[in-house]
Amino acid sequence: MTTLPILPAFAENNVVITLQSSDFFAPYASVTVQSIVDNATEENNYDIIVTTLSMTEETAKKFCSIADGRDNISVRVVNAAEIFKKYIDVNDKTYSGETITRIMLTELLENYDKTLNIDCDMLFCADAAELYNQNIENMYLGAMRDLYCYLLYHSANENTYFQKKMVDYVLNMPKFLELPSIESEINGGLLLLNLKEIRKDFTIQQIADYINDKNPILFEQDTFSHFFCRRTVYLVLAWNYTTSYDSIFGKHNFYNLKTDDNYIVAFKNASKNIKNLHYVTRIKPWQNPNVPFGTKWWN
Repeated sequence: MTTLPILPAFAENNVVITLQSSDFFAPYASVTVQSIVDNATEENNYDIIVTTLSMTEETAKKFCSIADGRDNISVRVVNAAEIFKKYIDVNDKTYSGETITRIMLTELLENYDKTLNIDCDMLFCADAAELYNQNIENMYLGAMRDLYCYLLYHSANENTYFQKKMVDYVLNMPKFLELPSIESEINGGLLLLNLKEIRKDFTIQQIADYINDKNPILFEQDTFSHFFCRRTVYLVLAWNYTTSYDSIFGKHNFYNLKTDDNYIVAFKNASKNIKNLHYVTRIKPWQNPNVPFGTKWWN
């Protein structure tokens, strides 16, 4: 397992990709990494870093072997427990999930200016370098708007968390934004982070304190939406295509909403050219291969 500090794996054309995984989730996260490797090109170098709090040395060794035989691909596993304990009480079960460590990437990757951070229930169908190389200069991050959160916000049914009063309190979106507040809610599953710019204006402690104070349900997603919405590049949905969108939207009568024409266009365009599948479902493809796009995940 790699120890801190982490240095870039390659001197040039370094495509930096980070993800968070526990020991339990490692087999599924490895499918995500394998999909990146399968779509990688020789023109770029791929610096893949897995941060963990619980992965064993044996599992980490197996994980890193995905890059065997590929000179332009590096896969490393890094234990983030040391930095985690600086900001989060290890006995606080609220933050027991590994994904919370993504708020600490500015320190974990102190020698990096940029990273593409992804969830472990994703499957890349295109070269991740294409997304990583998008220009986010002078911005905090690139991300996709969370269409499902938008739907719940406008839905008359099953709207529990994303009521207007909760959005105003927890997210506290700036009133000067041209868009309604909920349209600034990003999906935290895929974040193209400008670490250099974030370091200039925010500290990890500031972000952790906000989570402790507001206690948002979606932790880092709500928190990043709050802090970074002023300087966010909204990326095309094809890079974070939620596999259950079509059935969910139909169930909630999304297509009949009168205020969401741009969302429907974005969804339909993404369906034609999916670059990355995101299995945001209660039942994952490794539990049931019959879920949407489940066979693609197993292949």
